[in-house]
Amino acid sequence: MTDAVVFALLSLCFAGLNDVVFKRYSAKERSRGILVFGIGLVGLLLQTLAMLGQGVIPRTGAATLAYGVLAGVCLTVSNILLIESLTHIEVSLGSTIYRLNTIGVALLSIVFLHEGFGTTKVAGIGIGMLAVLLLVHRSRKVAITVSFCPCRARSRDLLPLACTLWSSSSTAIRRTASDR
Repeated sequence: MTDAVVFALLSLCFAGLNDVVFKRYSAKERSRGILVFGIGLVGLLLQTLAMLGQGVIPRTGAATLAYGVLAGVCLTVSNILLIESLTHIEVSLGSTIYRLNTIGVALLSIVFLHEGFGTTKVAGIGIGMLAVLLLVHRSRKVAITVSFCPCRARSRDLLPLACTLWSSSSTAIRRTASDR
C-alpha cells in the first residue's frame, strides 16, 4: 500500500470523526464561528510545527494568498453550513450528502481546470445528482433559521450549498497545486 493510499484512508477516518464531532457540537446552541476559529487555530499551529520541524520557509505570493483566502472562505462557510444542517438531520445523511461534493468538483474542474468532459464523467455526475435527490427526498422537511442569515431555509437546502462551497475550495486547492 502506497503512502498516498494510507493518507487517503486516514483522511477518510478523520473526516468521519470530524462529522461526528460536528454533530455532537451542534446538539446544543453554541457559536459556530468560535468552533471554526478553533479549527483554524489548530490548523495554523500544526502547519507551523510541521514547517519548523522540516526547516521549510513558506513562500508567499499574490496567487498563493488569493487561493488561500478563497479556499479559506469556502471551507469556513461550507463547514458552518454542514454544522447547521447537522443540527436538524442525522449525521449519516448529512455527511453522505456533504461527501458527494465530487459532483461539484467534477463540474468545476471542467470549467476552471479545463479537464475533459466525456461520457463517463457525464454518467458519474448524473448518478451523483440522482443520489443527492434520493437522499434529500428521504430526509425530513424541517424548517430552520440559519444563525448567520436572516432568511429561513430547510436543512436539505443547506447541504447542496455546503457541497458546492467545499467543491470550490477543492478546485482552488488543485488549481494552486497546478500553478507551481
